[in-house]
Amino acid sequence: MPHMTALDNVALPLRGPERLHQAGEMLRRVGLSAELMQRRPAQLSGGQQQRVAVARALVREPAVLLLDEPFSAVDQMNRQTLYALLAELREDIAVPMVLVTHDLNEARLLADELVVMAEGAVLQQGRADAIHRAPRNARVADIVGIANRFDGVWLGPDANSPVGTGWLRWGNGGAAMHLPVRDKGRIEPGQSVAWVVPGEGLRLCEVPVAANPAPVNGLSLQVRVVTLRHLGDVWLLRLQCLDGPQATFQIMLTGPQVRPLVPGQLLQLCLDLTMLHIMPIKTGAGALVSGQNRVRA
Repeated sequence: MPHMTALDNVALPLRGPERLHQAGEMLRRVGLSAELMQRRPAQLSGGQQQRVAVARALVREPAVLLLDEPFSAVDQMNRQTLYALLAELREDIAVPMVLVTHDLNEARLLADELVVMAEGAVLQQGRADAIHRAPRNARVADIVGIANRFDGVWLGPDANSPVGTGWLRWGNGGAAMHLPVRDKGRIEPGQSVAWVVPGEGLRLCEVPVAANPAPVNGLSLQVRVVTLRHLGDVWLLRLQCLDGPQATFQIMLTGPQVRPLVPGQLLQLCLDLTMLHIMPIKTGAGALVSGQNRVRA
């Protein structure tokens, strides 16, 4: 209510003589000072207004809290503090929280459980890290923003390879490579597939590929640094593959690891083939819905 103070706004749904005290306690819980409680909404910043909104939603002890892109209109600095506030509240308040968002980093930061939805249908549900490492299909991989996703053809198991190992053809013609990967027995030979490798499955070396042996259960590729982009505490590197298929990889590195690197530099990129995940290709629009539950120690 624009004509009421923050304190009165939070107390509005309450009844009884203790309503103002209860509202003040909840506002203190979300980090609003006594002076800010006496301000009207127009006198508060966007982040402060969101704190009031959270306090008003929680003060009646709801059975579930729904947050529909609550941080979309908040600047980055306030957004980080609101993330921390929500993370603290979910530890202290036994109220299930459902957060709807298109921001994968936001979902990863706050959610215990992630639900990937497209056109009203659930595509995959599970822990955020598990979905990132093993998306159910290529559409899920696109929605959650997995950078290192490539196309290939599943060739199926090889009688001469160890049990549980199959072959993935990556690329076409003379540049194609056959990669030995885990065979789960779920994809028919000859089917077009997509495959991903998480960041943990990539390792960067600063010396030419000829100076290093192939890693155990891995693949060594010579790459060229295309771009280095500073993203605050980390650097994003785009690497052009010079061996086999013409593909571009992306990896994240911390500042000290990036200092010797320059665009055009030749490096060795090692892929852990045990971390490759293969999936069928599907399409459709989608969004993220993350469910938050109280985490018990």
